[in-house]
Formats: sequence, structure tokens, C-alpha cells
Amino acid sequence: MSNITTQSGFRTVSPFYRPFQTRIKGRWIGKTLVEVYTRDFGEKEPNVIHDIKTNKLYLINQKPKQQPTEYRGWEVLSTRKIEMQDIICHMKHMHEAQVPWPTDRERIPIVFENDELVVVNKPSGIPTHPSGNYNLNSVSEILKLERGSESIWACHRLDKVTSGVLILAKAKGALSRIMKLIRDEKGTIKKRYLARVSGEFPEGRIVVNCPVFSINTNGGYLKPSNIENLPTDSTTIFTRISYNKELDQSVVLCEPLTGKFHQIRIHLRNLGHPIANDFVYNAKADVTDDVMRQKIALEVELYEMVFTAYPQFKGFHKLDCNPLGSETTINVLDAINWNSDPSLKSRIGEIGEAQEKYIASRKSTNSICTECNRTLFDGDTGIKSEVWLHALSFTCQDDNGNQLHFETDYPEWSYI
Repeated sequence: MSNITTQSGFRTVSPFYRPFQTRIKGRWIGKTLVEVYTRDFGEKEPNVIHDIKTNKLYLINQKPKQQPTEYRGWEVLSTRKIEMQDIICHMKHMHEAQVPWPTDRERIPIVFENDELVVVNKPSGIPTHPSGNYNLNSVSEILKLERGSESIWACHRLDKVTSGVLILAKAKGALSRIMKLIRDEKGTIKKRYLARVSGEFPEGRIVVNCPVFSINTNGGYLKPSNIENLPTDSTTIFTRISYNKELDQSVVLCEPLTGKFHQIRIHLRNLGHPIANDFVYNAKADVTDDVMRQKIALEVELYEMVFTAYPQFKGFHKLDCNPLGSETTINVLDAINWNSDPSLKSRIGEIGEAQEKYIASRKSTNSICTECNRTLFDGDTGIKSEVWLHALSFTCQDDNGNQLHFETDYPEWSYI
């Protein structure tokens, strides 16, 4: 068991080994493990080779109706191309990132609990479940430790930087029911968020209907993967709650009717009212680094090209119709002239390269792990642990027609 300490405003986990099994993504097919780990995971080539040579990183190929075949060792994996039936197996030495943990916080705050569910007010800066460089420093794992139970599963997720209502199950049956409810009954589920944004947000209840895409700086490519057939139903309703003239910031109620990746944050940015401290979508936020500013500038440029081709997606509208009435899709690559303008690919690739250099610059030049040979990150200062976006409430009906409603208090940052 790894040693866990809480001091100086952070929760810290000592290094430990953790096994991973990863299903293959389409873009990895035809590439080597080294290519995937250096491009998509930001690993240095010598570290990947070290793990392959020490049998900590290998492939299992599971073809239908056949016994699984293992591929191990550098002689084999240096040239073998990944196939769709492969599974990546990695016994990784984890250097878990620390997370904010105020000195007055004893436990994860509970909003509701019964025999099957535990609903928490997720703190910002802590991921929902194990992911990337986070395992024991995730909400689900912290709850397991606090309760001495292995039976805790997240029914949905919130971004690491987002706070608010998070539903977890204490039984597999409850997990399946809630996940099915979220998946199948999206039209009857109501989620409300609070955001603190830059500028004087328009009064009244307004709606934004705009497809959602972005640039992935880790690797330098456009996402999501269906960008050539991107759904146009991404819709958010906004209502201004307050405006502080001195700060020139507004608090806005956000009601997403769909749940696309970073939908609220992108819609607010495209309106010209980004979340005030959003270091991924607000170029003027104090904590936004130069690479993200380049990314934001190019994303805005790409969206303007989409708006030229599809002006109905620009800006906002009064809520006087059903914005989910259309199930059409658009080809974003056509709208931005992707195939006829090679400079776009180059610029996105340059952003990926700049991000790689930025990540390398954050690593200590003097500290190397003697166990896995990886360069260690300098201590996290917590500067980028929070975005002013809070999941305020979640409402739905269960299979028996009973209403489930979970709500938190307003976060401190919303009182302006």
C-alpha cells in the first residue's frame, strides 16, 4: 500500500506499481508501441524502450475464437505494428500527481447517501476516477479509503478542474441502472451548472446551439474523432444570475441539453464570455500559458470558418424553439478547408510540439526515479487545479418514476 500524506495544502501519494490494460484506438493501428507512447502519452522514447525491455510493457493479441498471443521484448515490439485486436499491457511505476487538499478538509463532502448510492460535492482539482497520472488521488479511490470499501464506482464523470454533484454507486446493480438512465434518458435528465465568466453576460434566458470540437495539444490533432461527421445538437441554455461591474465578471447558470466534451466551456468561449480563470479556453486568464494561447487563437479562427459556412451556429438565440429538433451532422474538415490548406495541419502540429516542450520544461532537471528512469515533475503548485465551473444539481426519474434530485450549495467563488 502506498504511503499517503496531507500537508501544505496537498494530498501526496508515494510512488507505486499499477497494472494497466488499454484497448486499442483506431488512430494507433499500424503504429508501434514507441510511436503511440511518445505521441499520444507524451512519454520519452528511452523510457518506453526501458519498459519494453524489462517486460513491463507488452501486447496481447486476442483474435476471435483463438487463444490470446503475447508479444514481449524489444526484438519483437521495436517493429511490430499495433492491430485492432491488441491489448496494451503496462505495469507502470506510478508517480502520482498531488491534488489540492485544504488543511481544514477532513473528508470528501457528502450530499446524499443511501444503501446503493453516495453523492458527493466533488472538490475541484481532484479527478473523478483513476486516469493518467492519478489513481489513489481520485474521488472514487479516496472514498474507498475513507470508507474501507472497494465497492465504489463513479456513475458519470466531472472534469478534474470542475466541482459539484458527482454520483457514485456502492453496488454494481445501482451502477448499471444509473449509467443506463444517464445513457438512455438524456432528454429527461436535467443538469445545472454555475460558471463565473468574463464580461457582462447578456440578460435573459438564451440558448447556444453549436457543434463542439477542439485541438488536442498532446499530440497536435483535432478532436473528437468523428469530426467529419460531427453532430450539430450540442446545446446549452444560459441565464445570467449576477454581474460585478468592478470585476467585469458575471455568474451564469448553465443548463446543458447535451453532454459533449467541454461543451459549456467551449460555448461560453465562443460567445466571447469564457470562464474567467479557464486556462484551456480563455487566452486572457492569468494562468493560461503560451501554448494554450496559441491553441485558443487557432480554435477561434477555425470556429469562425465554421460560422462562415454555417452562420446558424454563431452567437446565441432566445429560447423560443426546440433546439434538439435536428439530428444532422456537419463535416468540420470541409468547413475549415482542411484538405486544401496544408498550413492548418502544420500549425496544429506545431502546437503539439510546443506542448511537448512545455511539459519537458516542467520536469525537474535533477530528479530521476531510480526505479523507472523517468524524469520527475517539479512539485505541483495547484495554480491550474480549479476552473470556475460547478455542477450545481442533477435531476432525473428512476425506473419506478421516482424523482432523484441532488444539489449542492453555491461555491464561494460565485458570491461576487
